[in-house]
Amino acid sequence: MGKIAIKPNCILNWETDYARMLVMQTLDGETSFPIIIADNEAISLLKEMENIKIKRPLTHDLFFSTLQSFHIQIQEVYIHTLMEGIFYTKMTCVKDDQCIELDARPSDAIILAIKNNVPVFVEESILNKLGLLTSEMEKYIISGKEQMEESGKPNIALEDQPLEELELRLKQSIEIEDFELASKIRDIINLRNA
Repeated sequence: MGKIAIKPNCILNWETDYARMLVMQTLDGETSFPIIIADNEAISLLKEMENIKIKRPLTHDLFFSTLQSFHIQIQEVYIHTLMEGIFYTKMTCVKDDQCIELDARPSDAIILAIKNNVPVFVEESILNKLGLLTSEMEKYIISGKEQMEESGKPNIALEDQPLEELELRLKQSIEIEDFELASKIRDIINLRNA
């Protein structure tokens, strides 16, 4: 397959207080896909996306400064694998003509890509599995905004989530011991597989 250039579009609330949904989209704006990220990374990512200045450095600011101090340049970020609902991402860095690939979570790598003004790519097969037309993704966003007015946070129907996303959410629900949500997701997955 190949690499497809992508960019962050927006960050949405998620069903738990511990995570958010990062919506990534292709540069032409045609296709979007979700990545579930931790709440702390969502805050750092929003800071970079909105170019918000703060008085004291966050962890990503410290790492960025460290890279600069040691003259290490990030060349690109590449989301290369989706396995068991987990995205695997590498940052390609260069120092003194030596190329180094670092394993990273997508959220951390995307934050550093924005700070360094470098491209972010996703493996085409991942986009083919998870990608939605942006117009379809916007329906979820609009639906979530309408529901947010009533409930306080967006709620994207579980039944409308791609299977890979449901499997990721099942794993995350179990990890944070939200067994009620985990059982709902398990039931939807079982219905789809039947």
